[in-house]
Amino acid sequence: MSKSATDHDLLFGLLALQNGLIEQDQLMNAFRAWTLDRSRSLGDHLEALGNLSPAKRALLEALTAVHLETHGGDVEKSLAAVPAGRAAWAGLARLGEPEIEAAIARIGRVKIGQATEADGDGDSDDPERTAGLSVGASTSDGQRFRMRSNRCPPR
Repeated sequence: MSKSATDHDLLFGLLALQNGLIEQDQLMNAFRAWTLDRSRSLGDHLEALGNLSPAKRALLEALTAVHLETHGGDVEKSLAAVPAGRAAWAGLARLGEPEIEAAIARIGRVKIGQATEADGDGDSDDPERTAGLSVGASTSDGQRFRMRSNRCPPR
């Protein structure tokens, strides 16, 4: 399966989870099934497992298309914009699927603005590489937090 198809399935699954249409364990089970049969999309697996009705699947397909359109058709930027929780990413990483791990690493680099030309389809994608994410902006002197005052307000 291509990088793009894997990323699309990740986006579809995370949007389903984010919108409360499936539970995290259902997403993990569907991805486990997907690792055994990649000829079918994640949506196919979710539907076959009884986790997603045809109506909800159609809604998610449309939502995925709109989400992609919003991000210029760039699936990695779309994935980086999905506010998935740390538990969801960790659960996906625990599946031990190299394509998913590589996608997570690429998404991490997009989130921190380090995506480069070398991050393309070549052998430079290392699924073992750790992608770091930071919360909060640095102050001008390079520190994340700045102490405003060392005194307590008067009582």
